[in-house]
Order: sequence, then C-alpha cells, then structure tokens
Amino acid sequence: MPHVKETHRFGNVVVDHSNLQLTVDGVARPLEPKAFRLLQFLIENTGRAVSKDEIMTAVWPDTAVTDNALTRAVAQLRKALGDDSKEPRFIETIPTIGYRFLAQPDADPPSKQISPRRSLYPLAAIPLLALGAFLYYRQSPAAIPLFLTNAQVTAGSGLDVNATFSPDGHLLAYASDRSGSFEIYVRPVEGDGRDTQVTANAGQNFFPTFSPDGQSLAFSSFKTPGIYRTPTHGGNIERLTQFGAQPVWSPDGKWIAFLSQHRPSLSPTDFYFPVPESSLWIVPAAGGTPRELTPHATFTGGQAFPSWSPDSKEIRFINYVSRVASLWSIPIEGSAPRKHFELAGGITVGIGSACFSRDDRHLYYISAKLNGDIGVWHLPLQPSSLTPAGNPELIYHPSLGAPRDLAISPNGTRLSYSAVLSASQIMVKDLSTGAAADIVRDTGYRYNMPVWADDGKAILYTKLPVGRPAQTWLHRLDGSAPVSLGRGTHSQHYPRFVNNGSVVRYLAVAPNARGQEIHDISLADGAVAVHAVSAPIVQPFFGADGRTVVFHSIDPLHQVWKLDMTTGQRTQLTQGPLAHGFASLSPDNQWIEVQRLRPGATEVWVIPASGGNITPLVTQPGTWYAGGWSADSKQLILAGNTGDGWAIHAVSRESRQLRRLTPDLPLRQYVRYPRWSPDGTRVAYEFNEAKGNVFIAELKQ
Repeated sequence: MPHVKETHRFGNVVVDHSNLQLTVDGVARPLEPKAFRLLQFLIENTGRAVSKDEIMTAVWPDTAVTDNALTRAVAQLRKALGDDSKEPRFIETIPTIGYRFLAQPDADPPSKQISPRRSLYPLAAIPLLALGAFLYYRQSPAAIPLFLTNAQVTAGSGLDVNATFSPDGHLLAYASDRSGSFEIYVRPVEGDGRDTQVTANAGQNFFPTFSPDGQSLAFSSFKTPGIYRTPTHGGNIERLTQFGAQPVWSPDGKWIAFLSQHRPSLSPTDFYFPVPESSLWIVPAAGGTPRELTPHATFTGGQAFPSWSPDSKEIRFINYVSRVASLWSIPIEGSAPRKHFELAGGITVGIGSACFSRDDRHLYYISAKLNGDIGVWHLPLQPSSLTPAGNPELIYHPSLGAPRDLAISPNGTRLSYSAVLSASQIMVKDLSTGAAADIVRDTGYRYNMPVWADDGKAILYTKLPVGRPAQTWLHRLDGSAPVSLGRGTHSQHYPRFVNNGSVVRYLAVAPNARGQEIHDISLADGAVAVHAVSAPIVQPFFGADGRTVVFHSIDPLHQVWKLDMTTGQRTQLTQGPLAHGFASLSPDNQWIEVQRLRPGATEVWVIPASGGNITPLVTQPGTWYAGGWSADSKQLILAGNTGDGWAIHAVSRESRQLRRLTPDLPLRQYVRYPRWSPDGTRVAYEFNEAKGNVFIAELKQ
C-alpha cells in the first residue's frame, strides 16, 4: 500500500491506518477489511474522481468480483461515516465513472506532522475536459517522470485529434468535429490566439501535415477518400489521390507518404490495432501518379504510422505481421525494406503513433491493449541504426481515458497528443417504435459482442475492464442484476449460446496470449468444460449446433476457415490476394457471412458453409461490418459507414436489397456487432462515443 499518514482526522471522524480502525465521536465503527481498504484508497486520492476499475484493481487485485461488491462496500462506509449519498460530506458518486472522497483532513500540529515524500510526478494540474463526463489524469506508479508540465490546448465538447506541429513549432494543426463534421483547424501554440478553420467542405477531414515551408497542409478525407492539399490558412483544395489516409510530408517538400487504408473508427482501440491490408504509398506533393512502396506481393504485413528520415530518402513505419509490431524503414528509391527491431507487446498490444526526434535519438510511441489500457512510452535509440540504446520507459499512463496521436515539436521539447474518453453501452432498439435503451454503460469499460438467448429474454455480452481480462456476462431483461460467467484468469471473448441455450461457450485466452481454450459453462450448475485448441483461431463464431466454428487466420492475410469441434478438422473456405475475415454462421448452418477487405473499402460477401463460390452482398463504397443473421437465415444485419457516420442496415441474402434501420451517427460515435432478437423485432448492439481534446506536454530533457 502507498505510504500514508498513520492517522487521518476529519472533525469527529478518525481513520487509524496502523490499527485498521475507524472511529466516529470516539466510538469504533466496525468495517470489513475490503471496506477499510476502500476507505484508505479513497483518502489516498482525496479530491480526485477515481474510476470503478481503478478501485477494483486497488481493493480487489487478482480477484473476480462484480460491481455489486463495490456498491456494498461503499454503502457500508457511508453507514459507518454517517454520510448521505444525496448530500455527501465524504463520498461523492460520480455517475458512470466512480467515486470521489470530498473531506479534507484536519491539519496536524507541527510537532506531530509527518514529513511528506517529495512527489515523484511533477505534473502541472490539468483542467477537466469539456466532455459531458469527467476525465482525470494520473501518472501510473510505474511511469517515469518525463512530463514536466501538461497543458490542455483545445476545449471543445466533441473530439479533437491528429494534432501536429508546424516546421517552426509556432502553429498546431488538428482535426475537430466542432462544426458538425471533421474539419482541419490551425491555432498558435503559445498564447490565446484564435483557431483558424482551414477546411469547410464537410469532408470528414483528418491527419493534417505541414509542408516544410509551413505554407501548405496535406490531409486525408474519410467521406471522399484521398489525399488533399490546401494553403495553411485556407483556400483552394487540390485532390492528389483517389484513396489513402494518414499523409506525411517529406522534409524536402517533394513527396507525401500515406497509407492505402483508413481506420474503421475513431475508437482508441481501433486506432492502435493494425489494418493488415494497409500498404505504404508516396505521391509527388505537386501532383502526379502515386506509387506503392510495400505491395503485398513482395512485402508481408500491414503498415501504419509513417514518418520520414531527416534527409527525405527513406520512410519509417510500424509493420504488423500477425499483430506483432516492428519498426521498419524503406528507401523511396532502389533498396528493399529494412527491419530494425520488434516493439514490445506481442499480439495482445497494439503499437502506434511512432514519432522520432530530429536527431533520431528518441522514439516516442503508444502501446494499447484491447481492454483500453493505453500509455505513452519513450525509447532511446542509436541514431545510425535506429536500434534501441536502452530500455523502453513508460512516461505517461492515465488512470482514465486514452492518449493518441503523438507528435513531437521540431526542437524536441514538447509532445502533443489527444486525450480521449470512450463511453461504451450495450443498446437494445425496438424496430417498430424506434425506442432505444441501454442495458449497461460505462466510461471505464468497453462492452461488445451482444448475443440473444433463444427466447429473447437474455443477452450475453463481453465486458472489457481497463487493465483486466475480458469477461463474459449474462444480462436477463427482467430487471435482475447481470451475472459474470467467467472463471479463472483467462480473457473471455466471443460468447454464444449453444446446445439449445443451456450452455454458454466462449474463447478463453490465457494471460499474455500464451494459449487458447474453448470453455463451455452450464447455466444449470455452473460446471465448466474445457476444449483444447490445437492452433490459434481469431474472431471465432460458434455455431448454435455446438459443433461448428468459423473463424479467420491472420498470417499473412485474413482468410476464413471452418473447424469441426467433433473431429478437429479445419477447412479453409476463402483464398486469394484479398483478405477475408470476421465470419458468422447462419442459424440453419448453411451459409457463412464474410467480410472482404480491399483498398479503401470493406465489403460483405456470403459463402456456402460446405464451401464453394463466394457471392457479394454489399459492395457499395464505405465500410461494412456484418453483425448477425435473422432467425430464418435470409437476412443479415450490418454496421455500415458510407463516409458520414455509422448506422445499422439490413441486407437480403437472396435479393441483395440493402435498407437502413437507423440514421447516421456523428463520426465520433459508432455501432458494432448488431444482433437481431429471435423474433426480429429488436436489435442489440454495441454503441461507443469518443470525446477528447488536444494537450501539449513539456518533456524533461
């Protein structure tokens, strides 16, 4: 436990840490050990909102408990303290977030005062983001103090991202949706200068990058894919390519490097995990024919986060192969790509936002776990070889929210980033009335993969607590509390009802992704049956018959496979130069939906479960993610984004007719994993909204 004073006094309340005792008016108030530990943790963080996940990690480490345990402990504390939840003096509830301890301890007489330790984290106070929810930042105890100050730069109520410095370090360009769609803005780094809106074409514009002379900006559009160029303070917009994202201008001003694929959403966890089909391209900054540098025919992996060498002769990038990230460089003329080293993390951690100091002695990057545990790292480099000159150091790890979009100032003294808070919900929408209600919501978790019970009276879903293993939960729609079904330390993903709804099956992933199992939990008695997995499977969809599993591989491209759990036989169903994945099996076990990924688009196709020709269902421009089948196996429900925002759609397997079920959402929001209820009258789905602002940190030199 962190160092604290031996005793805290709050008027008539005394907390004796040495003897683990709480007294009020001199009378001892008994507390259970966990309740007392909770009280200590809240006092340690007086005045700061602490998330439920933080509390769970501190008070119930390595123990699987529900939110009910925390609610019970808080109620016990309030009763012992004589506190009122409606007019709190001690413990304030922060809706959807957690709790804050309000009371300030009485000052000790000088002779009794214990000398405080010097703060290890010399961060300046950071203001609250204007998010409609609270976002607090705290250095992790493991973080090394390389941030001297940390100042909020923008204060919008939406999402501000992709900040980057001008060549002289005086301006900051970024993307914001404050006008209703994402546009490019420029503002001074110093002082209270006003923002200048550079674009106003409703193009959903992202990733601004300055020309070396600071007179122009390049950016990419989500609505009308491509790389664009415009004067820094606004003017004519020139389209340079018909596809691409994440442009970066070369230091000599001649080229713009970019990626072939855009990210599917603005969720932090989407952003830092690979698009395996993305490749690296360059285009002349003055206009011309784009050229691919890393074609999949000759180079394995998916590329992300490009940046230029100081001499403009090569491009550095993060390359993903089977989700393992490594740092590479490739000359723009003549030579083959060169691998420098693998970044720590492996298949459970995404790596991104790699940015180099001008002298190539420092690399900053972000590591992101699927459960939202995201931090900023620093790695010293040998400039001649771009290999590590020391160990990576965690320099920033917020307790709530996620950093993204690192950019280093030209003089190497500042680091800009966006701090993003994602609010996640499982929604149920009545298709006849249009009414929608959330069954769970939180800002400290991600909820996804809802699945209906056969009778439509319950929903399974996956809960991704920050910094802890994913959990499978059962939520009955009768008003009762949700129940955690998980067992042990494995992460639990892709739940399904099997064997006529009597069993819940999910993929169990061992800590550090060192193995997989398939677990079956009996809803009658809680007994767990374990099935071995002979080789890795990704994004499995378990058939209701309890026998068939469809999934995809990831090395080198996504391809769809079928597994017979009875015989162990694996059958590859798709092949070719394009990637296919994220399959789902129809209720009659006759059809398999697959997603086909091609440059700039994601399509939905269907293939017979026994194998055969693959048939297109949805090939319109945009991003299309299939969710599930209708009970009669004749329709699919989809999450789709044609450029303006996500919505839920349905498509007929036979006629291919596409219809919209919900209106487009703002682009900072998304829907995922839509599932029809068995009677077809309701839809359950994941809803997520990201909000955040731009910050600038002063780096310790």
